[in-house]
Amino acid sequence: MLTDVYDGDELWSTSVSGVPKELADAMEKSVIQGKISYEELLDGDKIILNKKAYNWSPEWQIGSRISMLIEDGGRQIPKTFVVAAIAEPPVYLNFYAPFMVPSEVLEKLCVNNQTYHWSIQTEPGQLKAAEAQLRQMAQGNQFLRLRTFEEELAERAELSGFTSAICYLFLSILGGICIMNLINTMTNSVYVRRRELGMMQALGMSEKQLSRLFRLEGLFYTLGSLAFSTAFGSLFGYVFYVKAKDSGFLSIVSYHYPYTQTLVLFIAIAAIQLLMTWILARSFRKQSLIDRIRFS
Repeated sequence: MLTDVYDGDELWSTSVSGVPKELADAMEKSVIQGKISYEELLDGDKIILNKKAYNWSPEWQIGSRISMLIEDGGRQIPKTFVVAAIAEPPVYLNFYAPFMVPSEVLEKLCVNNQTYHWSIQTEPGQLKAAEAQLRQMAQGNQFLRLRTFEEELAERAELSGFTSAICYLFLSILGGICIMNLINTMTNSVYVRRRELGMMQALGMSEKQLSRLFRLEGLFYTLGSLAFSTAFGSLFGYVFYVKAKDSGFLSIVSYHYPYTQTLVLFIAIAAIQLLMTWILARSFRKQSLIDRIRFS
């Protein structure tokens, strides 16, 4: 429990990961700000801050003092650490904990066994055999639970698919509104200029030239809309990705450009533009030249 941070009226709960000596090199390599060795952390007064926790608590810097109450069974141990470094550790090293210290530090502070998880890595050929043995060990033991990388990946994929579905639904609604706005712009442009277009036909513009005019205007609206949305949308999307990756938002870690979705957008807009051009030209030709010139 962080004694200086509150969640409403309650103290903010957090977690500290104890890193065994076997993973000392991995812990030191994960440091991105400051410099600290595993041996220097053994004095029990220094701690490493996870970058994702730092993003949500920017007031914490290297040298900041973190006061907490460490829960050890039924007792609470007051302890103050000094932030020695900021790290970006892999999950197997800290298991999403905001703080890291050597395992020995926690073992000296706590009477009870504080082991919460083991991260086990095997050679590819030994994966199935190791998993079978671990499942046998965990079976019937209420204190053991096995969770594999494949299970974690499947769960994240399902969550990602659900999130994507919601995003696509929102974008579909927004895209429909934008397409209706494009249709309204093209229709209104022709409607308010009926007299002007009628005068141009009276001066010699042919039906073929009129249809070409509609096509060029529609092409201008379409290309302008696509160029603007693609350029600024792509730029905004990439900036959002950089910020999300840096802060750990939705666990985003990689970027890929949506080529398929962009192509579908181009085809849909182009098809709507061609259809609208044909409808407008046909509707316009149904009116007599006199009616067009009389329009005001």
